[in-house]
Amino acid sequence: MKQKLLITVGCSVTEGYGCFDPATFNYIHGKKYYEYSDFSDIFKKNRLNFHNKGWPPRLQKKLKYDKLINLGLSGSSTSGQLKMFIEKFYDTTLSEKYDVLVFWLLTHQSRISFYRDGLNVDILPHLTNEIQKVHKFSNEYIEIGMGYLNFIKDVVRDGLLEQSFYVKLMEIVCKEKGFNFLFTAMEPKAYKQHVESFSKLFPREHDLYSTNNVDIVPKKEEVEKWSLLDCGHPNELGYEHMANMMYGLISEHKSYLINKDTPQKFEHSYEGGYKNYSEILV
Repeated sequence: MKQKLLITVGCSVTEGYGCFDPATFNYIHGKKYYEYSDFSDIFKKNRLNFHNKGWPPRLQKKLKYDKLINLGLSGSSTSGQLKMFIEKFYDTTLSEKYDVLVFWLLTHQSRISFYRDGLNVDILPHLTNEIQKVHKFSNEYIEIGMGYLNFIKDVVRDGLLEQSFYVKLMEIVCKEKGFNFLFTAMEPKAYKQHVESFSKLFPREHDLYSTNNVDIVPKKEEVEKWSLLDCGHPNELGYEHMANMMYGLISEHKSYLINKDTPQKFEHSYEGGYKNYSEILV
């Protein structure tokens, strides 16, 4: 009998960003993430905590899956996430050993990506002053993002068209590989008024968003479920909420994907990151 493998795909929310341990840095109550001059170091110190306490390992245990591979990467785009997935699994035969479920939590639809100097680069067009301050994006990077937004005009409609294209490609890849595939969205403000368009553009068989009557991400008013650094991401309680919402949707609409037997042990690994082709291609 095959083991069950869960592959999670997404951005920072899938990586588990927000699960900061105040014991790992000089935490000051009420101080926001961008006010820490050493935030990049704080991020690095807490990254393992992100991977261990985000929603992917929580959902894995609820589904009773033997193994988890988390591809969530902070700041990544829809197209970048698909590129990463293909880089990792295009030449593999995982379905010979595992029953595979790919679960994709879609990021903001405006994000784009390009290969540059042999490595994929994600562009986040919507940059707040705080994000720019922390990550020190170049003027060239900012200009590309703003130029893209000005060029496409309608961020929601054109962004959804772009995003649905990549989701359909993922559907094709998963079908070819013999993987089960589900996706949902985490941007209620961006999507809820466009549910009808969303359901027309995206493959319905794998869509857990249009059937979703609950918020995947906890509401901002639930302060205890949000990161103590006010970085716009959930904390451990918030990610438990998300895993419960996802499990509920799978139970209601795709219950056959839940493992009936509890594994003797749960294995999980974090593999978010792009391949550097500059070292491979000459």
